[in-house]
Amino acid sequence: MNYELLHKLSMEENEELKREKLFLAKRNDILHMEIETLKKMIRELQEEKTFLESEVESLKSALTFRKEQNAYEIPQYS
Repeated sequence: MNYELLHKLSMEENEELKREKLFLAKRNDILHMEIETLKKMIRELQEEKTFLESEVESLKSALTFRKEQNAYEIPQYS
């Protein structure tokens, strides 16, 4: 083979590898953005879970208090 042909083939391969590198870099950036979005969603869901758990505990406490209050009420007789 002649050196010019080898040079041309190596240049074509080099260009192809550059395009692939750019594609993979863009894909990597997109994946990193998606990861950050998912982490944010997870944090928000954890905050909501914590809030809802505290709300449930508050409601349980109110229900327990109401049951105790009803237990101490004197029944009315007619």
